[in-house]
Amino acid sequence: IRGASFGGLLLPKVLAPALETFGAQHAGTTLFLLSTSIGQLCMLLTSALPFASSGAAFELLPLYASLCASVLAHPSMAADASAEAQISTSLAAIGVCTIVVSLSYAISVSLGLGSVFRRCPACVLKGSLAGIGSFLLQSALSTAADHALDTHDDLLWFFSMSDIKMLQCALGIFLGISLYAMDLRWKNPALFIGTLLLVVAVGNLVPLLGISGVTHESMENAGWFFSTPSPAGPWYAVYAALDWSAISWSAISSTIPRMAGIAMTHQLIVVTDLVNIEAVTGFPVNLEAEFRSIGYSSMLSACTFSMPNYVSIGQTITVWRTGGWVKGS
Repeated sequence: IRGASFGGLLLPKVLAPALETFGAQHAGTTLFLLSTSIGQLCMLLTSALPFASSGAAFELLPLYASLCASVLAHPSMAADASAEAQISTSLAAIGVCTIVVSLSYAISVSLGLGSVFRRCPACVLKGSLAGIGSFLLQSALSTAADHALDTHDDLLWFFSMSDIKMLQCALGIFLGISLYAMDLRWKNPALFIGTLLLVVAVGNLVPLLGISGVTHESMENAGWFFSTPSPAGPWYAVYAALDWSAISWSAISSTIPRMAGIAMTHQLIVVTDLVNIEAVTGFPVNLEAEFRSIGYSSMLSACTFSMPNYVSIGQTITVWRTGGWVKGS
């Protein structure tokens, strides 16, 4: 579910026609899951946390999508650039940015910045994450509504949506708040997961009740079910479009300052998550050791042109609460 939903936010919409040419509509999902898998392997081998669970850094998705959009809009990219050139340049931009993220951790480890980051005021960390959250929410709404929510008029358009869309949004907000309250009150992962499974079961049972006009297809068309287009090619189809000679390196080099900002944002997210993991589990976290592990995993992710990863706080705490030990499983 994470790969299908968050992965769809990684690449900008302007790239969709080029991806469709190669049957790679699910390229974002492929890159997201590759990052997660590589991150978990590195956590297993190099992390000092025995219950560490990795995930792709989904907070960076809107920043990476914006990065690719900027590269594709660069003057060096002709308006009639081939699908290979668009995809190759976008993949190269993602890979280079992930390398910059990896190198930033190498610098932090070599300079011993872990202790410095521990003293960063909480308001700075929370403020930066709030900004990232607003970007992520805007990207998610834009993708879900298939409409760019960039101006005041666009936001008014969003709030004038149909009653059925408002109901779906209200139920989603209610479910999110309920799950959050449930987790605060009982802290029971089994109850949390069971509730999600119940929601899925109810949604799939409704069409079977024999209500006139209510079928899986009609509910999907109304937006009740999450659906994605079936790609014409295999999961690795996006790599078939890779052409090194078609990459616009001048377009990529123009975004280096933005990449540095993305790297710093990633470190702020990682520090916040690791400090919170330490507070919840009581397990001492060596920031330098985890920085080194995340640096390794991000460099490997760059080799597959995917995004950086990190120790996922939600998954890691769930593993810890259920008594799981990743290194021993």
